Amino acid sequence: MHFYHLLPDVVYVNMLQLALFLLVLGHGLTSFPSADAAKPGKIVKAIWDDESVLNETQVEQLRQQAWEMFDHGYTNYMKHAFPKDNLLPSSCGGRDWQGGLAITLVDSLDALMLLGRRQDLVEAVELVRTHLSFDKDIKVHVFETVIRVLGGLLSGHMLLARNPQLLDTTAAATIHVP
Repeated sequence: MHFYHLLPDVVYVNMLQLALFLLVLGHGLTSFPSADAAKPGKIVKAIWDDESVLNETQVEQLRQQAWEMFDHGYTNYMKHAFPKDNLLPSSCGGRDWQGGLAITLVDSLDALMLLGRRQDLVEAVELVRTHLSFDKDIKVHVFETVIRVLGGLLSGHMLLARNPQLLDTTAAATIHVP
């Protein structure tokens, strides 16, 4: 059952990041460790026990589901909300809740790279270069801006290290310094 179209975009992004993290590692959890497993030295064994490692078929199914979830969210954001910060899933509109920094686009750079969506990545980098500006007198949620904008730019920069001039993270970092 595909339920991700019913989720708010913030929950969707967090779920996607967790799914991508687990898929990149090639492992996952089939269950959470029990409370008595939290004793020193036992938590790692409980998480990475042989029974909790996914087989290749399960990993491939999860990869495909993560790709479909990302495709659904990213495609609809670009179609209905860009250059706004977020997609409003109920109304299929956009909202600038962080001053118009196209947060979802910036936050998606690493996922585009990890999922092998090179054409979308090239287009996204160009959109970031042309639409993202920190020359604004706006109120922002510092934590959200740091993790989504600065984090997105830094991860994009690290993943695209052959072309470091594509993304400028210094402007995002200095905007938060008093």
